[in-house]
Amino acid sequence: MGNLFYIWVIVALLFVLLEIGHPGLFLFLSFALGALVTAFSAVYSDSLMSQCVIFLLASIGALVVLMKWVKKTIDKEHAYQHTNTQALVGRKALVIKDIYVDMPGEVKIGGELWMARALHDHYIPAETQVIVVQVRGAHVVVMPVE
Repeated sequence: MGNLFYIWVIVALLFVLLEIGHPGLFLFLSFALGALVTAFSAVYSDSLMSQCVIFLLASIGALVVLMKWVKKTIDKEHAYQHTNTQALVGRKALVIKDIYVDMPGEVKIGGELWMARALHDHYIPAETQVIVVQVRGAHVVVMPVE
């Protein structure tokens, strides 16, 4: 093994240290993997030009593989979640104050009181379980749970 083998191993370790200092990028990790592949190719080839080409190709290949793996992992773990008022849609609520055709009532959703209107302009009496189907301004639109 020539001196280039050890140089590429040191380069790989430096890239690993850079990755530890900048987690989440995976850019330096792909360079570290490319340097390790190049270190093993240095055993068979003394040409610095061919080693640089191998380093470049291995780093690009490692970056592509890592990015696909990270994207697949993130998509699997973090499904789209609604936030703010859109998170209310689909939740069950309890009518606290009657909802009339021409006058909103009140519902309790997770401990919070909201002004509410009926979906099809129906009367909904108090103590009825409803489900939120839409958020319209400061009001929620509800319909009885069947």
